Amino acid sequence: MTQTRTGHCMCGRVSFVAQEVPERFGACHCDMCKRWTGSAFYAVSIEPENLELSGTEHIRRVRTSDWAERANCAECGSPLWYRITAEGPGAQTYNMALGLFDETEGMRLGHEFYVDRKTTAHDLPDDRKQFTEAETLALFTPEDASPDEGVSQ
Repeated sequence: MTQTRTGHCMCGRVSFVAQEVPERFGACHCDMCKRWTGSAFYAVSIEPENLELSGTEHIRRVRTSDWAERANCAECGSPLWYRITAEGPGAQTYNMALGLFDETEGMRLGHEFYVDRKTTAHDLPDDRKQFTEAETLALFTPEDASPDEGVSQ
């Protein structure tokens, strides 16, 4: 099942409405994606005709290979998309960063690229300590901060 979803970068200057968003997204463990995002790049593929972008004057596109580009918000640096620019499979499709979406409920990992480059650093062990939003804010928010300060929405 596909649906319409919205999203934006961290500062909100770049936003989008995407139609026919698939439930399955992908992860890329290539060295370039790891350096670009600091981790694996989790993204969902959106056809160009199904994507309406706002704030395009804040988009910085970088040609990162002979066949592809990556885009960031020029203001806050949020990764926006990876896009194959050469002819062939996947050409012109926007692989939008999953973290940009306002809502990801029901979406699931469907495929991974460069799994031979994935390291154990990207595994989430069962014995890890997990903190809720409230617990995290209690740990790091200064006592004199306003209630909404430091909360990412």
